[in-house]
Amino acid sequence: WGRVPRQAVACITHILARFSMPIHPTAIIDPSAQIDPTTEIGPYVIIDKDVKIGAGNKIHPFVSIHAGTTIGDNNEIYSYAVIGGVPQHLAYKGEPTRTFIGNNNVFRENVTIHRPFKVESETRVGSDCFFMTGSHVGHDCVLGSKIILTNGCMLAGHVEVGDNVVISGNATVHQFVRIGRGAMMQGLSGISKDLPPFMMASAVNHVAGMNIVGMRRAGISQAARTEIKQAFRILYRQGNSVPRALDALKSGNFGPEVGEIIAFIEGSKRGVLSGERGSNAETGE
Repeated sequence: WGRVPRQAVACITHILARFSMPIHPTAIIDPSAQIDPTTEIGPYVIIDKDVKIGAGNKIHPFVSIHAGTTIGDNNEIYSYAVIGGVPQHLAYKGEPTRTFIGNNNVFRENVTIHRPFKVESETRVGSDCFFMTGSHVGHDCVLGSKIILTNGCMLAGHVEVGDNVVISGNATVHQFVRIGRGAMMQGLSGISKDLPPFMMASAVNHVAGMNIVGMRRAGISQAARTEIKQAFRILYRQGNSVPRALDALKSGNFGPEVGEIIAFIEGSKRGVLSGERGSNAETGE
């Protein structure tokens, strides 16, 4: 072995490893890819260079996993999904950028997750997320955990999404927008401003109410939900400007959930969504 070139040793090692794991013979895998032997790889899967895949994953036929992608454990990726694909950005010139996927996610058919276009950035998906058919996560997006992207919804580049968010069918999110924890977007809605935590967006750039059902499922207490409802009224039902609403919230002696809303709004660069005053759509139920 001492006389065998390193490249040949790497190639032989890669071939032997393939025989020890459940990989379909038609799959095309770069020798540099690091794949746990408990991961299943179906027919016609393509795995590019510099890819790392953890334990217990199931990769269905015709999936494409691109260079610089790291995938954790126990994910399931369905047919024709593209993970870590080249960003749709004119400034991208082939830099070796990276995509990070956590654990226990489901990517259904034709889901696309694009890597960033700058080396110092990253596209990141947390854990326990569910990406339904045809949903898209653009370059440089950072997603938390327990997120649901429903069929056909689209996140442009640089979008940030907190934990326990639901984005419904064919909803669209403008680049650089932030969506706070526990928020929800209704089907066919679109936003180009930030959606605060626990709120529900509808139509175009409109807050219709609160994501009460989502808060219950996330284990937020009744007392905290009552405080969030009070904060919602101050923000969206009393005719306050954003600075005036923030002053009222800060003086209200609220708990950490409302504090999270305050910090989110104060950190907004695009501004937050507005809501129609006097609407009776307060509960989101």
